[in-house]
Amino acid sequence: MKELLNKKNLLIVVAVLVVIKFGLTPVWEWQDTKVNQIKQLKSRLDRAEALSEQGSEFESVLEQAKSINKSRLDAIHVSQDISALKLAKMEELDRLLASFDVRITSSSWLADSGSDLTVLNLKLSVRGSTKNLFKSVLSIRQMPQATVINDLSFRVVRMQGDTLGDAGGSMVVSFYVLGPELAAKYGVEVANADE
Repeated sequence: MKELLNKKNLLIVVAVLVVIKFGLTPVWEWQDTKVNQIKQLKSRLDRAEALSEQGSEFESVLEQAKSINKSRLDAIHVSQDISALKLAKMEELDRLLASFDVRITSSSWLADSGSDLTVLNLKLSVRGSTKNLFKSVLSIRQMPQATVINDLSFRVVRMQGDTLGDAGGSMVVSFYVLGPELAAKYGVEVANADE
């Protein structure tokens, strides 16, 4: 009888092992694969949400860049008549410097450079009080149209302990002019063009 009980117990143990091997183990493996798939999908969802959030940040950065680009393009002259623009710029600088009591002693246009984006260089020799001269230089830098001051050179004379004295010297003021083809390409309005 002991042998029968032993065989019966062995059959029960074998049956349990068979159920575990062919019943529970595949269920656990299936469950593990499903959990791993869910984790991968969750990871992909998190990355997609992060990209979506960054996308709105990228859109705001793009809008800022477009705004800055537009304001910079608006600050560049658009002209087909360079001679008229040169004359207008000389008159504008003369009025600006005269408002600071600074005299232009000589002026000359240097060679133009560039084809689509032309740089006009105006060399000015000026005289006035040192204080007014530097105020006028700052005012030129703050002109609404794109200007650059190159080769700034001044000599200060009659400076005393309580005054800055008088100054004379030269500077090269550069203006940027966009050609009509490039203006059309970048969508610069013709209404802002110098005629």
